[in-house]
Amino acid sequence: MPTTPSPAPSGATAESFDGSGNVWFKIYQDGPSFAGGQITWPSAGKKEVSVQIPRCLPDGYYLLRAEHIALHSAGSVGGAQFYIGCAQLHVTGGTGTVTPSGVSFPGAYKATDRKFFLHYYDPPPRLLLLHILRVAVF
Repeated sequence: MPTTPSPAPSGATAESFDGSGNVWFKIYQDGPSFAGGQITWPSAGKKEVSVQIPRCLPDGYYLLRAEHIALHSAGSVGGAQFYIGCAQLHVTGGTGTVTPSGVSFPGAYKATDRKFFLHYYDPPPRLLLLHILRVAVF
């Protein structure tokens, strides 16, 4: 599950920030393991996945974007299915030692990106990406 935070701009809160611009950076991602011709996902059957916010981030308001990307129909361009959830966070206790570079949504992905275009049911694909968590920091 890709997980991405985005910081709110100075003076803004998570409630007032729309998440626009190159402000989204990845803090978590998981992917499958391959054994005995089987694909196993770490989050299979789970109702929640715990992710620690990195301590190196500065204190502030953040938007959190969790993505679940279904690849079972990704054998043709545009077949990947994106399921997204967002949350508003207020982070405290961070060191502020890192200011990550980011991407924008929309625009971070293209339908033709190899990671979203594959024949899932062929012999184990080695290029799978399913879960991402991104955060936008203000």
